[in-house]
Amino acid sequence: MSRSHGPLATLSRVRLGWSVERQHARPTAPVQAVARWIPSLDTAWLAVCVAYPFVVLNWDSLAADDGDLWWTLALGRAVWTTGGLPPHDPLAFTPTGEPFLYAQWLAGLLLYGAYRWGGFELLLVLRAALVAATFALLYHGSRRAGAAPAVAGLCTLLALPLVNVGLALRPQLFALVPFVLYLEATRHPEAGGRWRRLLPLAMVFWANVHGSFLLGLALVALALVARVGEAGRREGPRAVLRDVATRRLTLLLALSTVAPLATPYGLGLVHYLRMYLLTNPSHVGLGGLLTEWVPTSLATPGGPAFFLSLAALAAALYSSRQRLTAAELLRLGVFAVLGLRWIRGVVWWGLVLPAPLAGALQSWWTGRPVGAAPRGRPLLNALVVGAAVTASVASLPWWRPSYPLPTPPLLTPSPLVAAADWLVEQPAPVRPFHYLAWGPYLAWRLERPVFADGRYEAHPREVFADYLAVSVAAPGWEERLHTYGVDGLVLSRAAQAPLVRAVEAAPGWQAVYADRDLVVYRRTAQP
Repeated sequence: MSRSHGPLATLSRVRLGWSVERQHARPTAPVQAVARWIPSLDTAWLAVCVAYPFVVLNWDSLAADDGDLWWTLALGRAVWTTGGLPPHDPLAFTPTGEPFLYAQWLAGLLLYGAYRWGGFELLLVLRAALVAATFALLYHGSRRAGAAPAVAGLCTLLALPLVNVGLALRPQLFALVPFVLYLEATRHPEAGGRWRRLLPLAMVFWANVHGSFLLGLALVALALVARVGEAGRREGPRAVLRDVATRRLTLLLALSTVAPLATPYGLGLVHYLRMYLLTNPSHVGLGGLLTEWVPTSLATPGGPAFFLSLAALAAALYSSRQRLTAAELLRLGVFAVLGLRWIRGVVWWGLVLPAPLAGALQSWWTGRPVGAAPRGRPLLNALVVGAAVTASVASLPWWRPSYPLPTPPLLTPSPLVAAADWLVEQPAPVRPFHYLAWGPYLAWRLERPVFADGRYEAHPREVFADYLAVSVAAPGWEERLHTYGVDGLVLSRAAQAPLVRAVEAAPGWQAVYADRDLVVYRRTAQP
């Protein structure tokens, strides 16, 4: 083919070159600066995922029977006021294990500090912020799995019914972000990143706020086992030693195993975990008092969402015919079993699920993963981001009294709250026996030791055996109370009906307060 020559051809080439050059020219610095402020589709969906926990959780009310919150605040207050870890249990006058270990001391200190600085309002905002940070990481993980922003955002939002099982104001909240950090690091061990070097520091924090740091070690171990198996099967045993990802996971596992020793108790933390795992999951010996360790079913909290999520993942994988890696299959299998075995395991399943579910849905929908997201419509994106920020700010609990419509109270009114307020103003019993679920709030509000506060691993089984025997007015119930030096009773008419009848018939007790289900007695004579 001959090439064109002449003035017109030259002018045509010049114009064509100019137009192409202008079309592909890099934007100037001012244009780049403005472009950075234009919300992308990714930014819009990320804003929705972050705002969602604020809008949903900031309207919550705190319940007086939420035991984990109140004993955490009470123990945090003990650390705050004394400036050190308590050598003995400050919340119960019944026997506790020796030495006394308060392994979750940092979580208690953080929650009580938030309460001191901003009241119950700041506690709610702190919870929403922790969950929002977790959801931002889940969205990022779903995008890395190849899902488009909309698919990644929806899968992240749909995780809330699962994660909500563990969203009470309790030490476990502080474990959510470290868990997802370890999850994403072990999903992509071959990828670089200096932030991975900070994971052992995250493990130090995790070990001082909640005992679930063992799950972080499990995530690394599962990824390492799967990686070794794949490398050995693909290239032979010698290739395992040369595999960069294998070496990274091995080093991470070693450092993460040592990191939990950086606690005030050192190796004593192992003793605490042993007692915790021996006592709480085997709660049947306590008369079934610890319900959050029962197996998950359709009738338990989070049960319907858990089984629906299993079905949704199976359907998405089958429809997309997507093959998961050995590590992902192993991870999903282990955490599905944990979620099925105990209600408390559902929350961790809710964190593991979004990325593989989003990847499978994306593969089913388009047949291929998505890389960089399209910018979408900048004006619409800006409106979405603005609405998300506005909704988050409007949901802050400090604004509740100014709203014209009825809003939920920060602390749900209940007979227990009213009785505790009354007891504070009275010469209340010094050593009260009480309905077990009310112990943590009484310890917090009365600022004195109670019979027990719901930390089952802290007491020997004999304490709970005595509690059950007294609650059903078994023979010798008064002698048991006398042994513990009990001088008052805060009872539930419904849950402790036999004891209420026995106390009414006994000559040494006097009813001094009653409100619906709750009744308070004071001892007037020794048995």
